[in-house]
Amino acid sequence: MINVMKKYTFKPENISKKGARFFDKKNLDLAFNSKEKSKLKQAILHGQKICPELVLNEYKNTAEISVVNTMQLFNYQILNSIKTGFEKQNSFVVLPDISVNNNTIIASTLQAHNREINVFKYKSKSGSFTALGTNISNLKCGINQNGIFIAYHKIYTQNNHNGITPGMIMRIVLERAKGLNQATEILHTIPHAENASYLVCSGDRHLIFETAEGINKILYPQKYYLSLSNHFLSEELKPEDIREQIFPANISVQRDAHVVYYLVHARRKVDVDTIKRILGNTQSGICSDEGELNTKYSLYYEYGKRDMFVALGPPTKNKFKKISLY
Repeated sequence: MINVMKKYTFKPENISKKGARFFDKKNLDLAFNSKEKSKLKQAILHGQKICPELVLNEYKNTAEISVVNTMQLFNYQILNSIKTGFEKQNSFVVLPDISVNNNTIIASTLQAHNREINVFKYKSKSGSFTALGTNISNLKCGINQNGIFIAYHKIYTQNNHNGITPGMIMRIVLERAKGLNQATEILHTIPHAENASYLVCSGDRHLIFETAEGINKILYPQKYYLSLSNHFLSEELKPEDIREQIFPANISVQRDAHVVYYLVHARRKVDVDTIKRILGNTQSGICSDEGELNTKYSLYYEYGKRDMFVALGPPTKNKFKKISLY
């Protein structure tokens, strides 16, 4: 079993005074020293302007998790969210039609530079979920108690915006969404800080949500599968993609094409071993087990089961281990 690195249970009465004051403009002078105040006030006012309901509620729920660094966390999420960090991601859904067990299988993997990935279990009155990420407000993928699976994919574009960062958007969807419609509604209405794509799954319904320059596009599965990497699939958003100029080693289209090839080549006999072979394929670039940009995690989940299987690190060198979801 993989040890869950962080486990959070939100209890409103446990929010510290300093954490509570963080969201109270009247007590701003009491909560922080003069050096912090001007930047913090700017962050609060800006955050309340672009998304007041999220700032007052979602970030308040985060206060007890990082009391000392609440100001830094807020600035990271709202003002200074766009840090250049190259990532390679592949996610795909195998539909029952080509699955040996006639079950939906979801898989996802991430390559990144020196970042520690943890497994989080979070529980609050709003909902509970199990997710992977660098911290509780910078999640990469996860599944909640209602069976909503979501994975974030970085897209390399020219412009980013004022809004909520993808890692926090992931948390909001996982904590709130009770179904696919509600998940997509959140993604449609929330202000996005980064152009990105998301894989969203619920039961036998799956989609890719793409967002850029205020335009949102939804794509649905091919007959047997749904696959995405680090590039836009919708024709309308493809011009925004500049991955070849800033990150030639991304080879996103090549990685995605290899996933599709392996799924089709399996000829309706896709099983867990097929998924593992895809996630561990180094020749196609889906997996990297050397160099600075290497695989941080790979996972697969058979829909409806109470466990998912995760390899922390390259699956060529690390075993998949069971993680209980609930």
